Amino acid sequence: MLLSPHRLVAGPLLALGLLVAATVPTAVAAPGASSAGAVSTAGDRAKAKRSDADLTVVQANLQSPQSADGFQKDARTVFAQDPDLITFNEVAFRYDMFLAPDGYEVWRTPGQYTGASPVAWRTSRFSVVDKGTRQISNYKPRPPGKKTRLGMRYANWVTLTDRQADRRLSLVSAHVPPATKGMPDLRRATAKRIANLVTDLGRSGPVIVGGDFNMHYRASAYTGDVFAGAGMRPTYEILGNHFPTGDHRGATIDYLFVRGEQGYLTARRHFPVELRSDHDAVVAQFDVAGGGSGNEPPPSDPPGENPGDPGGDPGGNPGGTHLQSDPNGDAAARRVVVDKFVERIDAARPGGVVEVATTGLTLTAVGAAIRRAQARGVWVRLLTRSARLTAVENRLKGILESEKSGAVRQCGDACKQSLRGEAKSLLVVTSPDTVPRVRVTTTRRLDTVVREYRTVVSINRDQATVRSTAEAFTRSWRAR
Repeated sequence: MLLSPHRLVAGPLLALGLLVAATVPTAVAAPGASSAGAVSTAGDRAKAKRSDADLTVVQANLQSPQSADGFQKDARTVFAQDPDLITFNEVAFRYDMFLAPDGYEVWRTPGQYTGASPVAWRTSRFSVVDKGTRQISNYKPRPPGKKTRLGMRYANWVTLTDRQADRRLSLVSAHVPPATKGMPDLRRATAKRIANLVTDLGRSGPVIVGGDFNMHYRASAYTGDVFAGAGMRPTYEILGNHFPTGDHRGATIDYLFVRGEQGYLTARRHFPVELRSDHDAVVAQFDVAGGGSGNEPPPSDPPGENPGDPGGDPGGNPGGTHLQSDPNGDAAARRVVVDKFVERIDAARPGGVVEVATTGLTLTAVGAAIRRAQARGVWVRLLTRSARLTAVENRLKGILESEKSGAVRQCGDACKQSLRGEAKSLLVVTSPDTVPRVRVTTTRRLDTVVREYRTVVSINRDQATVRSTAEAFTRSWRAR
């Protein structure tokens, strides 16, 4: 279909020096991508309406060069996700009207290099506080055979007020240079500049960063130490799984990072969306807390919890209890999730069973509680969705299997499908008379994140609920 030249980029412009499609990093090896946890299937995504998530963020590399028709179809696919925030790559010469249709606004400094990675947001929800553009790579020579300065990169950013939650957050769009023959590997230096920008913006509140980082999540080139130093955590780490993000030999090179989500953002799910571009869009959905300082202490234990009596009767409190950790509180407030898991495991009686399913176990306190239970005659089953066993999981596997007092299994595809919809981590304690007595669940994997970020832990003793969870665990255990 022919469009007015005012509605598309003219053909000759498309052949000019646009930022080229990202080259696959030479160090990338195809990962064993996991679909555990919150990676949604196509059917799940179809159900992911606005009511299912408080904040939807999309990262989209729309590939240049690409036909105007192909680009516009990709842009429509991006906005079909009903996003609140968007980060774009490779759109230097694309018109803003396609990057920010009615109801959205876009920010970038115009230019071949400065305007390649804009940010966009929903205007009915966000108002602008500040915005800017920062250079993140300044290598000027063109690599042999290339028409553009692949080492010349800029990040565009905006600080917004989220009127729905009465909070500020910043959004950054960045594109890291690829590892290219004839040019230095600029990825680590660029990552450091992005980290510096995020650190600066983090003084005003949480920061979300989207972009094509041209480094596979599981490759040695991944600059995880740089990101960690700036408090940047990819959704792959937060949710405990990752997936390929386009036509790059199975590599995961497109990211959404979050810094400082405590008390405001809780990642719920993420998934790729196929585009005509050589990259998939990455969509992440977050639960959002309401306004306030984010420093409120978690609620105290209600009657029936008996935290000081780990050997007591696990009955009572049939309606369930929901507690929330506070990363800004005292030690007890930060440890509430860990303590609840440890208390319930310590309450398991000899001859009973402890069953744990998690997207990953690294908490030594929980591992120690499991070993104590095993030592006093409790049978233990640990089902993990870790792509590779963690150090804690490996130790437990050796102890449980050598002493024939339980087992550790890694969850395969059928198992993951069986666990879909269950909590990131769950514990079921069954008494010696084979009756499931208590269920504990949490919204994150059993990792230090449960202390560092606000996390909900739920304790339920309703017999029908606990039995149902125990049966779901057994089905998943058998499914592998």
